[in-house]
Amino acid sequence: MNKKALIFGITGQDGILMSKYLLNKGYSVFGTFHNSSNENILKLKKYSKIDENCIYKIDVINQHEVTSLINNINPCEIYNFAGITSVADSFNEPKLTFQTNFIGTLNILETLKTNKRELKFFNAGSGDCFGELQHGNMANEETKFNPKSPYAISKASSYYLVKNYRESYNIKCCTGILFNHESQFRSEKFVTKKIVATAHRISNGSKEKLKLGNIQIYRDWGWAEEYIKVMHQMLQIDRQEDMVISTGSSHSLEEFVEYCFELFDLNYKDHIEINNQLIRPTDIGYTCGNSNKAYKKLGWKSETDFYSMIEKMKNIEIQNIL
Repeated sequence: MNKKALIFGITGQDGILMSKYLLNKGYSVFGTFHNSSNENILKLKKYSKIDENCIYKIDVINQHEVTSLINNINPCEIYNFAGITSVADSFNEPKLTFQTNFIGTLNILETLKTNKRELKFFNAGSGDCFGELQHGNMANEETKFNPKSPYAISKASSYYLVKNYRESYNIKCCTGILFNHESQFRSEKFVTKKIVATAHRISNGSKEKLKLGNIQIYRDWGWAEEYIKVMHQMLQIDRQEDMVISTGSSHSLEEFVEYCFELFDLNYKDHIEINNQLIRPTDIGYTCGNSNKAYKKLGWKSETDFYSMIEKMKNIEIQNIL
């Protein structure tokens, strides 16, 4: 008999990648979406080959809808990627961000508390919860949270919620504290995809400028397909634990832009425009994660370095795979 997995937020980057990964492992995969575009749904179907009858439109804020779906599907594993995932969007819609990211997680946990079957639950957290780090430092599971955006605040709250339900009700649940991870499924609201797509258009003759805010921010960027594997691994061990998932290397946004444009035989300085309106009310100058715990417990470490990640994004962009 196939195992059943339920993915909340299946039409986002991590949901699409996880659906294919689990299907290839012999799972029966089910997923949810709420306000996803038709384009994302088509990408999901084309990439993962999931049965469209296994995709449900629900609102994670609605407890009844969440509980009914979990009980009807009766999965052995649940992955939660639903909610607002853009830091910029969270400043514009702080209430919706908290509702989907926190209340949605609470609704899943409340269902698991009363469900008689033993389920395992993975919650997608964020390295943004740590906030600003001193340049050169790395955050691990013992580092204090200092969130700087509505998005990070909602993710920090969800992290503590999952921890509390694990300790209070013996639920097999955990949070992956995920640092930035990229793939072909990013939309242009995410700066990495915006840079690659704009550089590609300019290389094909477009006269547009790449408009960016602060390019001196440093981020720990990884390749999303590798992160999907460790999310699954976190549910395969007997005792669930929260873990930082990262590369352990941090690079500036300017480095990203420079190397990406180089790959298209362009000098980035000729094609960018700094727009102060794109600078967030508060932003993190430097962040980096230490995923030694994931290596010790699971044998996992990031294999794709910063430059290889950009090369992969560039190659996928010019091939127009999806």
